[in-house]
Amino acid sequence: MRLKISQIKLISFFCALLLSGVGHAIATEQSVWPNTVSELNQQCDTADAAFDPPIKFDEADERVLFELDSRLQQVHEQLKRVMVIADASSNSALRDAAVQCIDRLSYRENHWFQKDSVVTALTDLEDEPLSKQGQRVMSLWRYQGALNATQRAAHASDLLAVTESAYIDNIKKIKKRLRMPERCLQGVQPERVLKWQFEGQFELPLSGKDVSIFLASDAAVECRKMAWTAYHSRGLPENIIPFDAMMSQRRLLASMLGFDNWASWRLRTSMLNSTELVNDFLTTMHSKHAPKQPLDPDWLWTLERRSNSSAQYIEMTPTEVITQSFEQLEKYGLTASRVSRGTLWHPSVQVYQISANDQPLGLLMLDVYSRKGKFSKPRMRGLKRAVYEQQHAETAVIVSLPRREWDAGHALVYYQQLGLALQHIIARADYHTLSGGPIEPDVRRLGAHLGTLIAFENSGPKHAEQQQIWRKQLIEESHLTDTNRFAKQLFNASKSLSYHTIEANSPADYTDINAPLFRAWMSVPMPTGLAPQYSSAFLAHEEVLYFARIWSEQLALFVWRCDKKVSSTQLLQQLFRPAGQNDMIENIADTCRNIKSKADLVQTVATQARQ
Repeated sequence: MRLKISQIKLISFFCALLLSGVGHAIATEQSVWPNTVSELNQQCDTADAAFDPPIKFDEADERVLFELDSRLQQVHEQLKRVMVIADASSNSALRDAAVQCIDRLSYRENHWFQKDSVVTALTDLEDEPLSKQGQRVMSLWRYQGALNATQRAAHASDLLAVTESAYIDNIKKIKKRLRMPERCLQGVQPERVLKWQFEGQFELPLSGKDVSIFLASDAAVECRKMAWTAYHSRGLPENIIPFDAMMSQRRLLASMLGFDNWASWRLRTSMLNSTELVNDFLTTMHSKHAPKQPLDPDWLWTLERRSNSSAQYIEMTPTEVITQSFEQLEKYGLTASRVSRGTLWHPSVQVYQISANDQPLGLLMLDVYSRKGKFSKPRMRGLKRAVYEQQHAETAVIVSLPRREWDAGHALVYYQQLGLALQHIIARADYHTLSGGPIEPDVRRLGAHLGTLIAFENSGPKHAEQQQIWRKQLIEESHLTDTNRFAKQLFNASKSLSYHTIEANSPADYTDINAPLFRAWMSVPMPTGLAPQYSSAFLAHEEVLYFARIWSEQLALFVWRCDKKVSSTQLLQQLFRPAGQNDMIENIADTCRNIKSKADLVQTVATQARQ
């Protein structure tokens, strides 16, 4: 098919236009990264100026909302750039200027949210019909600006108090009994049995006092569950209308305050943000269930001897377990020292200060000893999240392990919780104290598998014959029998540890940790001296350090695709050479022939499509 001259000219025109646009975009992208301190300060001044120009609040419509959002987006884009410079730049003066810019913009952003003009404008827009985009932006502003004191929220709170009062009044008027089978009489005090007999039948009054006495008795578990369920449903169906009104009002108030549901709001306001309530709860719990002795009964080590499976359990005190865990952390440059608990926590909580290279990172709190009424499932609660104004990061982690036994599954959960706690501490120390913003995305990038690596190093009992049983149990509990996923875990863990330079002054020896891992998943022994090499020698250039956040999985997949004939065992042998003998780029170049330098590797991997 032949083209006319006019068509050829038209196509040439559009091609030239497209190329000029691409060139302009490339030039613009290159220009946003400052190379000197003066350029960085100029960009910071430009972003800071977004807070100053007045906005016309006379007419409350979506244009005001979008204008506020646009200005805030400019500030966030500048914050992202300077945070990368503060993390990865080799110029110390440029890094110091970036940190000052982060502090400056974060301070202005936090105070701008509280301006009366901004709060008033957003309050007026709450009752206006908004588009889907406007509703999304409004929900973000309502959450970030903490607009909890609006007139609508106050009115909804008053209505909720009225509906809750009506529901409670109706509950008090209702007098019901629960008829229970004769077997539920076993374990109940005789005087209570006589009192609860009604026309020859055992009927438990559904009042708070009577139900509490029955729950504290030695009756069968199914009987106590029956009484508990009946007590909490005693107001239905007579009280269904006030109950529905109360629940509807709770959902309405929670949505006004920017939360998904009522439970989320209660957790944020009544527990996590109130140290007084948490302190009162812990003090009351400890006064009721205080241990008779410091180690009575111990948290991990009380042993139930079983004829067929006694080898699966281990006698260790909490002090031994915690001490061994912290000894493993020293391989990664982290040290833990016991500190005074102060007056905030009850005596069963142990407080440790985590430091890296003598620099305090944060506090780790462990609920160590078991006691009556304590939860038997491991869990973690971050009780204090917000850290601002260059303060030390603080995280409160409550880890409660089973009182009666400690098998491999519980051990793995403990180490995973410890790894998560360390992630939060490191993330707040590295980012939160600089930016004052949320750090959840960074938490997911950190050493998510640090706890698992420690678990495999510190997992087995003292007896060698039980070691293989524990290894097998831990492998089954971790659900990672796939070789590809195992390789990605090693990439992620090693990359994260190197990126945060925990081992900067004391390189970690991964050999002992990776030897059982390698054999468990690869079914072959790990060669002598084999160790992952993603430490400071590989992360020598700031462009590599910048892409380290996103490229671990891409790197694994990229190298795997270079030569499909290479087995997973051979690939790991090529990548993980003995420390100090081979450079990482040489190992990858053996498999990927088109990679000649670190620059080629970074450029190729960073441009791969995310998987």
